[in-house]
Amino acid sequence: MEQEEERKELLDDCWEMIFDRLQYKSDKEAITLVCKRFLSITNSLRVSIKLSDYTPISILPRLLQRFSNLKKIQFCNFRGDMN
Repeated sequence: MEQEEERKELLDDCWEMIFDRLQYKSDKEAITLVCKRFLSITNSLRVSIKLSDYTPISILPRLLQRFSNLKKIQFCNFRGDMN
C-alpha cells in the first residue's frame, strides 16, 4: 500500500505577506496567472485602480466587486459622463 504524503499549504495571510513584498507590477500580474487562489489573494491586496478614457464606465460595478478593498479610484483623461 502506498502511504499518502501529508500536504501542507500556506495560509492566505502568509501568501498576502509574500505577495505584498513584490516590488514590480509585472511580478504581481504574473502571480495572478498561477491559480484562482492567487488571483483572489492579489485582488484583495489591491487598494487603488486607475481608469482611463478607454475604460467603459459600465464595468465599474464589476471592478468594485472584484477589488473589494479599493480606497482610491483615479480617472485619467476621462471624458465620459460621471453620473
